[in-house]
Amino acid sequence: MTKYKNAIAIAQAMIISLAMINALKVAASAQGLCIPEPLVVTIVSGKVVSQLEKGETPLPQATVVLLEDRYEGHVIAETTSRTDGFFEFSKKVKPGKYVLKVSHPNLAAFYGRVRVTASKARMPQQEIVVTIGADFTKPCGGSFAELREKKVR
Repeated sequence: MTKYKNAIAIAQAMIISLAMINALKVAASAQGLCIPEPLVVTIVSGKVVSQLEKGETPLPQATVVLLEDRYEGHVIAETTSRTDGFFEFSKKVKPGKYVLKVSHPNLAAFYGRVRVTASKARMPQQEIVVTIGADFTKPCGGSFAELREKKVR
């Protein structure tokens, strides 16, 4: 009889565990969690914009941090976007894998993976354009990043 009680208790625990895992999956997808594809660049620079008003507006004073690509990665470089939204780091970033964090008060922070490769002469220069959003019903709060051909400044 105790064998059956133990088997029933184990089965109940497994059912409860599965129900909790499914509940966590639903909660995570409802929050719009996302993991964007890595951006592959030769230089980590670009601009931060918002789409809060009309069109794409440069976002000054956004904090831009480059972290090691690992759990609790150390800060490699940090800067703030200028009045035109442009950012660049004062030191050269070595080839490797990193996480780019862009944040601004009251807006959804953007976290994205960046892979820095060695520069190739024939490769067109690209810049990272990070759009910071405030729509928390969308994945990543409406924040995303893309590569665009670098404009001459």
